[in-house]
Amino acid sequence: MKWFYRKNTFSPRGTDSELGEMYYGEDQYGSIYYPNVSTCTTVTVLLGDNRMLGAHFDKIASATDIGNVVARMNTDRGTRAVKELCIVGVLKYASAGGWMTDDAYRWPKLFDTFSKALGHTGAINGYLQPLGTEKHYRVTSASGVTIWFAKDVPMLAKGSGTSSASLAESRSVAWDALTLTKW
Repeated sequence: MKWFYRKNTFSPRGTDSELGEMYYGEDQYGSIYYPNVSTCTTVTVLLGDNRMLGAHFDKIASATDIGNVVARMNTDRGTRAVKELCIVGVLKYASAGGWMTDDAYRWPKLFDTFSKALGHTGAINGYLQPLGTEKHYRVTSASGVTIWFAKDVPMLAKGSGTSSASLAESRSVAWDALTLTKW
């Protein structure tokens, strides 16, 4: 199941695992797909049963909004341990005036904040996407680890935040393997 979060409300939005801005959900068939990440941050946890929970945070959300989604992630994970925590996307964008202006979510404190909030110990896997780029991400769970892929999305105009490639088009072409950094 996936949920859309806005103004303290979670609204059900289906069972696929395509998580757009301010969507949260659990993987379906071992994959999560994060479309059109241009100024956003994704947070993915691999659980002890090899299922994944993920969230796609936009930059205008408040720190309270992010905390509410993380609390929901914890409720849905229940007693399942967090084996791996991945934070992927634009991780340094405090000028947007949203949640990354909160001291707890500023670079590099956001790693500790998410790690503590999600009950994760150990290294965090991440990818720092350059500002001014747009990507689609796909993560799969296999043999107890996450495997990440990325696809560049051409922008219509620099800074427009609108892609010229549809999701269907991007699915039909090859994805590049994405190597995450351990922090």
